[in-house]
Amino acid sequence: MINPLSPMTKLDAVNGMLASIGQAPVNSLDVTGIRDVNIATLALDNTTREVLNRGWSFNTDKRYPLSVDVNGYINVPTGSLSVDPSDPSLDLVVRDNGGQLMLYDRKNHTFKINKSPVECDIIWAMDFEAIPQAARTYIATRAARIFQSQVIGSDILFRFTDLHETEAFALLTRMEARTKDRNIFRNSSDTNGVFFYRN
Repeated sequence: MINPLSPMTKLDAVNGMLASIGQAPVNSLDVTGIRDVNIATLALDNTTREVLNRGWSFNTDKRYPLSVDVNGYINVPTGSLSVDPSDPSLDLVVRDNGGQLMLYDRKNHTFKINKSPVECDIIWAMDFEAIPQAARTYIATRAARIFQSQVIGSDILFRFTDLHETEAFALLTRMEARTKDRNIFRNSSDTNGVFFYRN
């Protein structure tokens, strides 16, 4: 039984998705041979990746230092969804180099990076159960809408969960706004930019 006072688990989310099409809940995601469970789990994973890729305060690092290796390359960190140099004058992008994602210097046409470390803004992938509850709720609701449209395709069910998705997204954006309000006063450079504007 789901404890309403506990944060949503991945199993809770999948069972909610199954309930949206009138299916019975399962006790584990490790079950085999149940098509709807597999489709729901895949939909939840894809939606988690999609939503996190937008970049939120809880999964984004600003000015994260990346250093060159012994060969002069900068490998893209495992678990990163997006890596972008914080300095806009650096024309570095992520490219594959023999099966390894690295930063590539488009100006000089090389994987050899002359500067180290390079500060980057990084968006991280995270497990569903490692993100804030508001994000879990939005992802689970959006995944449920996508899932039931794939499995059943009912217009009535679609309208029902579309409303819930809108409400869940509003809750998530309010949480994000509150978090950013707190962070701006913890970052001296941002604070100086607000109170001491310079031309």
